[in-house]
Amino acid sequence: MSIQEFLTWFAMSGGSAVAVSWIAERIPQFQALSSSVKQWVMFVASTLLAIGSYALLTYVPAETLSQVAPYFAIVVSVFGTFFLNQIAHVNDPKFFQPRK
Repeated sequence: MSIQEFLTWFAMSGGSAVAVSWIAERIPQFQALSSSVKQWVMFVASTLLAIGSYALLTYVPAETLSQVAPYFAIVVSVFGTFFLNQIAHVNDPKFFQPRK
């Protein structure tokens, strides 16, 4: 996935809601909020992230995005590998325990 595709997914396809949800679920202060407040926090944060992604696509020159693309690819690769490892660990914890 290119950086442009990623930003488009965030701006137009609900990627911002997925990202905000993933982050919010890991914040204890968010968990302490009432359901109605959580809904508003999710809506506002997702909207801001989507608008920010659209602004990056619209106002940042393509050359700048191209220069950032290799670093983006590194972060995406590490993120994907990390979470694949987490899934494997949950499904086969004995494999990932240190050998005695």
